[in-house]
Amino acid sequence: MTALSGTNPARGVRYVFTLASHDEHHALYDVAVSVAEHTGAARVRIAGGACALDGEAHAIEAAHVAQMLALAKTIARRDDAAPWPRRVERWRSPGVR
Repeated sequence: MTALSGTNPARGVRYVFTLASHDEHHALYDVAVSVAEHTGAARVRIAGGACALDGEAHAIEAAHVAQMLALAKTIARRDDAAPWPRRVERWRSPGVR
């Protein structure tokens, strides 16, 4: 998966959430987590205000998993009448948690 902003970041980490499936109250996102050296993958389940990994995170550092779940919580704060976003991309500079 190529991020909207291009190849892997030279610094920091990029999170790209892509909607895999959803219903009115739940969503499942495929997440690509990119650092300069590589891109990892995970699946995140959002139900109500709770977010959790759905399976294992592959090639993602624990700190980036925590940050990914925190970012997923911002997606969960949508208005219940609003559609789930199809794609969300976020970048964090090194050391930002």
